[in-house]
Amino acid sequence: MDPRVPFSELFGRKFDGRTNTDIAATLGVSLPTIAHWKERGIPACKVPSLPAVKRRNKPREIDRSAMWRTYAMCCEYKQGKTLEQIGQEYGLTRQRIRQIISKAGVTSGDGGVSVRSTNRQFLAIHDKKAVKDSKIAKAETLFGCSFDTIIEINGGPFVWTKSGYGSPARQFANQKLTAAQRGIGWELTLPEWWSIWQTSGKYDQRGPGAGYCMTRVGATGPYAKGNVEIKTVGQNSSESYYKHPWHERFEGIHPIGKQAHCKRGHLRSPETCSPCGNCRICAAIRYANRKIAKLARAA
Repeated sequence: MDPRVPFSELFGRKFDGRTNTDIAATLGVSLPTIAHWKERGIPACKVPSLPAVKRRNKPREIDRSAMWRTYAMCCEYKQGKTLEQIGQEYGLTRQRIRQIISKAGVTSGDGGVSVRSTNRQFLAIHDKKAVKDSKIAKAETLFGCSFDTIIEINGGPFVWTKSGYGSPARQFANQKLTAAQRGIGWELTLPEWWSIWQTSGKYDQRGPGAGYCMTRVGATGPYAKGNVEIKTVGQNSSESYYKHPWHERFEGIHPIGKQAHCKRGHLRSPETCSPCGNCRICAAIRYANRKIAKLARAA
């Protein structure tokens, strides 16, 4: 018994349109054999096997995660992030980020510093008035008057730079800031502050040493109209020592500056300390040591 397999069922449409010569060369048989198989079928014992097609490389698998990562990098770069910022986010160097986005067709002109520069120019043109209004509002809150009044008293706009250090507005802001740091209230506006100085006629002589300063009456209460006066720095210091004893002046000092003992271990108290806080016992010891050293040199 010699069962045969139809040629068309075995190979289907694989050899459609090809000549018998090509089929014979592919299957490794003669031309009469191909003609015989097409006419009568192929013996089961002689069914040929098609040669396996060897691929030089394995089919490439598309890494979807890498595609989305590249897409995200390009979007962030176009939004204005720099290569350094994107690299820190993904744990890569800026040069590697440049290679990835360049391969995706994104150039330096499409994003990064270029986009940020364009955005700054846009904001500078369209939001200049908003920025100016914001600065004017802050100045009016600080000085308690209109911007025109600030310019009139100060002789020009208020600036924090070195050029505006001696201006009335700068001096007012410094004194207000110092009072806030000392925990003292401030209820004066720039026009009120300027009027008090102009009435005293001592504004040009204000300053440390033998100069004048604005003090609170009795060194109590906030800086407010009716509770301030113009005095010399020396008068202010003398009245402060006279009106406030040692224990009152040192009451609100930070614990670091308010120590229970001096460097030599003497107990600090109003009796053992001078008004400036120096230990009288230590001063007596230093005086005695100097006397002893002087007598030793004389001998």
